[in-house]
Amino acid sequence: MARNGRARNGTAARALRRMAESDPVLAARLVVHSLPAAAGTLPAGLSYRLELDGLGAWTVRPYGDRAEVSEAAPGVELNGEAFAISTDPATLAEVASGRSPLAALARGRIKLRGRRRKALALRHLSTDAGPRDLARLGVRVDPDLVFRSLAYAIEPEWTCGHRFSVAYELVGAGGGAWRVDVDDRSVRVERGPGEAADAIVRIRYSDWLELLSGELTPAEAMRLGRTEVEGKIPPVTRLGRWIDRAAGIDGPELVREERQRRQQQLNAGSWGSEVDSNGAPSESGDPAESRRPRGGLMSYEQLYAVWERQNWRAHELDFSVDREHWLVSPSEAQQHTAFSVGSFYVGEERVTTDLARPSCWPLRAARSRPSSRPSSSMRCATRSSSTAGRAR
Repeated sequence: MARNGRARNGTAARALRRMAESDPVLAARLVVHSLPAAAGTLPAGLSYRLELDGLGAWTVRPYGDRAEVSEAAPGVELNGEAFAISTDPATLAEVASGRSPLAALARGRIKLRGRRRKALALRHLSTDAGPRDLARLGVRVDPDLVFRSLAYAIEPEWTCGHRFSVAYELVGAGGGAWRVDVDDRSVRVERGPGEAADAIVRIRYSDWLELLSGELTPAEAMRLGRTEVEGKIPPVTRLGRWIDRAAGIDGPELVREERQRRQQQLNAGSWGSEVDSNGAPSESGDPAESRRPRGGLMSYEQLYAVWERQNWRAHELDFSVDREHWLVSPSEAQQHTAFSVGSFYVGEERVTTDLARPSCWPLRAARSRPSSRPSSSMRCATRSSSTAGRAR
């Protein structure tokens, strides 16, 4: 569990193991970068030195809910630190991912000097503290490490059947540009925006930190204009969901998505649908074909069906892609969309009512005398159906 108590089943450990095999330097830098948050759980007053072959050395001093991490000279005598650990980047990444350090100690890949028993306190290091925790603590976050680690944090099976590219541009001091390419079970990250990305996301580095810490949600950032998206939005949404899932904070959205997916399956098979809930061709029939009692009026459903047969048929539009995009959209984005669409429907309903009312007035006077003209109520309802069809 992350120190904020919100992460569940993230991929940090698996990502570090993959990085240790493919890019151990990146993995080690990410571990060192996370120490201000990870070492915040150590006893106050304990300090130690971490020395990494070819990368440098750092002194770690926990205090309060965080730790101070400062560069130090490798190999020199201890200067107030209780102990020093010397190892290579790959071994550090493996131990940080949850593997026991005993084998590495026995083989000499990890070396200790100083008060060795004090090193037992490292068992209390947070194993999944990362960039989000750093952002909540107000510590500077290196976006290059964050974006490059996505290639290892996103599970390959999540990307099955998906092919798209998203470029991120962080504006201002501390920013930069990165491109994430998703290609059916493969994720690659390169520095720079590249060419012909499906979407380009632009955001200030300071706003990105707020997104990372959770102070600002993606939907709020879009609504307030603090995030700009050029190109296709669905790939940005899907990639954002994968990033949250890798961090272990997408659990509620996965539950919501599965619930809505089941509801969509239950809704399949209504009139006009091409398939039923089992995926077989629908035989629900067309309400316009149904018979009505002699002298009776058509129902609203029948009127709308007649209108569709005379014009375009809304139920023949293919919304399969839209349904999937809706499922991927986070709950907050769905609420904003539902409010906007609902407001549009209210406006259409008022327009329909205002347009239909004048043609319905003569109906009240005509009820007392026979007429061979078409029913005013029929014209009124058909006009309402026409306007409602545009909303649909």
